[in-house]
Amino acid sequence: MMRFSVSNSINGNVVMKTDGVADISGEKGIVTFNDEEGGTMDLPKGVLFPIAHTQKILAAATDGKKLLSAKVFDGNGRDGLQDSLTIIGKKSLKISEVLEKNGMGSEQSWSIQMSYFDLGSQSNEPDYVVKFRMFENGVGTDLHLKYKDFSMKGELVQLELNEEKHCK
Repeated sequence: MMRFSVSNSINGNVVMKTDGVADISGEKGIVTFNDEEGGTMDLPKGVLFPIAHTQKILAAATDGKKLLSAKVFDGNGRDGLQDSLTIIGKKSLKISEVLEKNGMGSEQSWSIQMSYFDLGSQSNEPDYVVKFRMFENGVGTDLHLKYKDFSMKGELVQLELNEEKHCK
């Protein structure tokens, strides 16, 4: 189960706000929206939530695979269901100062490029592309987001690892 709450603002004004719960039981899933619009949305067989998607990427990378295709629901409202294609680069031991301070100096990592596509449009062009370096514990660095109209880069400047907790 995944609970989500998303709010998008432009110049301080909220232009979209949604929240709800997504649940996958068996082969199918359902999203229940608790916002003003309400309603539900069915999720197709095999859809992944973001953490499960990250786990699949790491498993594929560890197994030496170069491609992973998956449907992902990220909780970003009614448009949160997308097709994704992930390209996994070569294994590396690239290190950053922030990671070394957190005892991750010997972690393996891979360059990752995830392209996200609108399920309804059937376009060959992705809606957006996310590039970064993913470490074997899921930490990402060297972020580059590329949208149709603009792009952004992000740099990991601080990292605080929490104690590992096991989910039920």
